[in-house]
Amino acid sequence: MQQTPFTPLGQTTPAFPGLDANPPASTHELAIPNDLIGCIIGRQGTKINEIRQMSGAQIKIANAMEGSSERQITITGTPANISLAQYLINARFRDVAAMWNDPSSMTTS
Repeated sequence: MQQTPFTPLGQTTPAFPGLDANPPASTHELAIPNDLIGCIIGRQGTKINEIRQMSGAQIKIANAMEGSSERQITITGTPANISLAQYLINARFRDVAAMWNDPSSMTTS
């Protein structure tokens, strides 16, 4: 009987030596108007935490700068994580815009 080698927990062996299974993390920045940042953050941070969890990306929102009408959002992760986070942020804007345009479409969450 031949024993197969096992990989200790927490360590991964790439399928092809020399190729990294995880693409390197990259960063993307967005500028969001101050008056819309609240709909991205949500009450007590619920919406931004949801976006972080669903996308797997790190999302940092800069503090408001005096005299600026925008807040900087920095998204860090794999290109797929970043794309998903951007999509979820844009979807959040669409949801909020729909509520403003048609208040009867408001859902409780």
